[in-house]
Amino acid sequence: MQRLELDWLQRAGVELALLRLDQADPLISGNKGFKLAPHLALAREQGLDGLISLGGAHSNHLHALAGAGARFGFRCVGLLRGHEVDTPTVRDLRSLGMELHWLGYGGYRQRHAAGFWLPWRERYPGLLPVAEGGGGLQGARGCIGLVERIATQLPTLGWDDYDAIWVAAGTGTTLAGLVLGEAGRHPVVGALAVPEDHGVAPPRAAALGAGGGG
Repeated sequence: MQRLELDWLQRAGVELALLRLDQADPLISGNKGFKLAPHLALAREQGLDGLISLGGAHSNHLHALAGAGARFGFRCVGLLRGHEVDTPTVRDLRSLGMELHWLGYGGYRQRHAAGFWLPWRERYPGLLPVAEGGGGLQGARGCIGLVERIATQLPTLGWDDYDAIWVAAGTGTTLAGLVLGEAGRHPVVGALAVPEDHGVAPPRAAALGAGGGG
């Protein structure tokens, strides 16, 4: 945890600290490893060879997945939004051993359609499909432990409690996990990091409902 020392916060009498998940792992960065862990456990339980997931040409999720695959020796396939481009992330994905497929924009928009995964399951029967951003109930469950991680670090700030958790929301998975982890003890506020029509609400609601937090 890192306290933010800003004049405007001090004038408002507000104390604010950041949970520095960007420092948790140099390769499987930020919240991504927490969301991936339950998916990897499920793949192991089912005797599968790896994971297949979605993201863009700058996807931190795919980067973390490829990093985990390289570190732990499992197969990774990425389905990417748009048409082939060269970005530092794409170069890293390839160097880490991820197999890439570009879906175009229309094809990527179908990712929530009922039959989207069928051809990919047939092509890669040994891989577990994982929603964009590591979403869904499994990903949310992986983030439940972040609440305990926050609680154990409060003494380093001289705090014994906090008023609320604020979190940026992309797919809404981390937000859902924090809500489940808090179980009503503290408010959890999500700040949309994407346009409102990006589809955060449905997967978040589904994860909360399946996890008993809806």
